[in-house]
Amino acid sequence: MEFSPTLLAIVPPLLAILLAVITRQVVLSLFIAVFVGAVMLCGGNLWEGCVLAEEYPQLPLEVLLPDDRFRRIGQSVAAASLPQVRP
Repeated sequence: MEFSPTLLAIVPPLLAILLAVITRQVVLSLFIAVFVGAVMLCGGNLWEGCVLAEEYPQLPLEVLLPDDRFRRIGQSVAAASLPQVRP
């Protein structure tokens, strides 16, 4: 499927902003907007919007995880930033 940029490309970001303001649920609003964008990209087919990675294998969808050293550093920083609890 060939994607042509139109004014419809502005719908998912506007939807995310509108839903975030109305519901005050930012993460849920972003997920809904991404799903709506995927469905729009697939021509309105809900099933293809759910399986976008299978339909477009040429998209670089990789999960990059840090190695153990950087994980330990991140956990140390997070632990050091915790507030001290006093009884």
